[in-house]
Amino acid sequence: MNKLINWFNLYRKGEMVDNPVAWKNGQISVTLVTAFIGAIIALAKNYGYQIPLDEITQTHIAYTVIALVGLFNVNATLVSSEKVGLPPKPDIDSAGKALTG
Repeated sequence: MNKLINWFNLYRKGEMVDNPVAWKNGQISVTLVTAFIGAIIALAKNYGYQIPLDEITQTHIAYTVIALVGLFNVNATLVSSEKVGLPPKPDIDSAGKALTG
């Protein structure tokens, strides 16, 4: 349970993963690979290669990929930065009440 709580805490301001460089490199790689695949498909169609999918299926696949890459990018940004995210946890005293500043 603590690992799950720690994972959700990564989304708070002031918290981040231990190796943000790896997350940012992954974010860049996913974005570039997705764009590269899209360019290869467009070039293939321009040179007469037929993709054995109808246009509706291709569109659905493209939207799904764009949505997944977008979610990954948002996730990677939130967990690899101390400056963005959910509000930080409130300070709590020993009685369990939030401290006000």
